[in-house]
Amino acid sequence: MRPELSLWRKLRIVLAFVILAFIFWTFVQNLGFRTHGDMKQVAERKAPQESQANLLQQSESSRVIKWEVESVESNPGEWEGHHPLESGVEDRLNSFIDEVKIATTHVHLGFPEGPYCSSSETPKDEAGLDKQFYTSYQKGVLHTRQPFSIDKGFFKPAVELYKDKELWLDAGAGTCGTMRALKTEGINVYGVELSDVCNTECRQFAKQGLVFSTGLNKIPFPSRTFDLVWSTEVFEHVPTLLLNESVAEVVRVAKKDLFLTIAMKRSGFDPSPPARPRIHISVMPRTWWDAIFGVHGCRVNLEVRDSFNLGRYAKAAFFPYVCHEGSKVVPDECEAPVAEYAKCYAQYFGDASKCRKEKSGYEVA
Repeated sequence: MRPELSLWRKLRIVLAFVILAFIFWTFVQNLGFRTHGDMKQVAERKAPQESQANLLQQSESSRVIKWEVESVESNPGEWEGHHPLESGVEDRLNSFIDEVKIATTHVHLGFPEGPYCSSSETPKDEAGLDKQFYTSYQKGVLHTRQPFSIDKGFFKPAVELYKDKELWLDAGAGTCGTMRALKTEGINVYGVELSDVCNTECRQFAKQGLVFSTGLNKIPFPSRTFDLVWSTEVFEHVPTLLLNESVAEVVRVAKKDLFLTIAMKRSGFDPSPPARPRIHISVMPRTWWDAIFGVHGCRVNLEVRDSFNLGRYAKAAFFPYVCHEGSKVVPDECEAPVAEYAKCYAQYFGDASKCRKEKSGYEVA
């Protein structure tokens, strides 16, 4: 007959199990993650050693269309509680463009430090982007889904194609599922995401200072930082008013390569035209996207686009670009027609059938 264990011995066994469990939990939490300091060293090693004067000069040479607007008649009540723009700036969205001007992009001279989260007291920023809406959307809808690139099957081919790119930016990181997958592939990646990254599945990356809560129109990184800017199914969610700034920012932080997918039709949750879209706010033609990126100095990477189009990945429209090559991609005359189409699109609440004349205008230019 086995002797009964003493109370002291039982306590010692329980304590040993607790210690072992804590050690295992700590190991799992840190498995596969690098610290923000390690990532920052990689980025600083990879980034060109530019002085502050060089960065300022680089920023001043960037071409950014400044779209000046005036309001049109609207129905603010329809937006409240449904659209990721606050009703207070609806007159800015429902607007048409008065003129096109050249301005400079934001100047970022330092690498950001994390964590960088949304404030619960200020869920909407000055541009009216509703962080609270997207935080609820990430937690309530997207957290159960695979990242778009994995779900549609092009994640692995894209990683293989860009395997020589050491530092990536996930522009519109969602629930950070793509960032986690990239980490398992040994890729150094940062992210920006409008929702509160400290209150979603991104929280672990946020604590490490690897993902930041901000819109694409204000990316908190120095110019020419990333070997590849990756963005899947994000730009269709950007308000038309902010598309130009957002394109300018992803181009600014890229060294050369962009790999995007953009939805080409309204969400299943959106009403049909002429009603306003509520999820996919900016569903622009492929030719318009190529034109606006061309205005910012990026050409279509036809080899990559053709390769992925042949893959027949369901519901994925690919937009790979090569930027900063120093040559003009589209003529200056293209800028105004590109802006005019966006003006029309906003004026008619996303009803592209009303903007055929404006579409032919930028395509001809």
